[in-house]
Amino acid sequence: MNGVVVVSPHLDDAVFSAGATIAALGEVSVVTVFAGDPLPEQSTGWDRASGFSSSSEAMAARRDEDLAALDALGASAIHLGLLDNQYGGCSPEAVIESLHREIARLTPDLVIGPLGVGHPDHITTREALLADPPPCDLWLYADLPYCTYRWRGESRTHRRLRREGHHLDVAHPRLGNSQAKLTAIGRYRSQASLFKLDRLTVPERFWHVQPRRSAPVVHRARAAG
Repeated sequence: MNGVVVVSPHLDDAVFSAGATIAALGEVSVVTVFAGDPLPEQSTGWDRASGFSSSSEAMAARRDEDLAALDALGASAIHLGLLDNQYGGCSPEAVIESLHREIARLTPDLVIGPLGVGHPDHITTREALLADPPPCDLWLYADLPYCTYRWRGESRTHRRLRREGHHLDVAHPRLGNSQAKLTAIGRYRSQASLFKLDRLTVPERFWHVQPRRSAPVVHRARAAG
């Protein structure tokens, strides 16, 4: 492969869900969708539980954690400026446009995104990838830890995608590097303690998806300024 893009809703999801595989794939860029700072700044329950007093403190620290974690896997980090659900979110169209632009710039051979279980931002990210599929192979990964808690939600998601006309087959990536993943998880110091480690170290799972045929998404150029 000349290059792989792994799409991460938040600043940890790609590593939690696919870190061992990322470490084994070679040239990988991890694109985190919801990595922006809300203005004015906020203070949310999740950020306080993570040890932060404000959204600006949280996002700055979490971006630094992500850089350190991906360095442990030999991957590069790209942080988009969209707001995650806890800060008010953004439109689905903004996610589609941002991902389209970044994937077009990177021209990967493979894009790997979330199956979309357990969190609205994961669902939004998956829907954006399926609404405007990349011109290359597309895989979805099992969202960890959510798929370990909500197996019925995972099953419902599979059924829904198939009803919508998407075809999914189990994908078998090369053997991953579990030790590198453990090291990377440990670098998310504010987040790793909020999850049980055994929920993040279960075998990683992937599906190759052939999106349904639909009308192409029209990307309109935005005026500068």
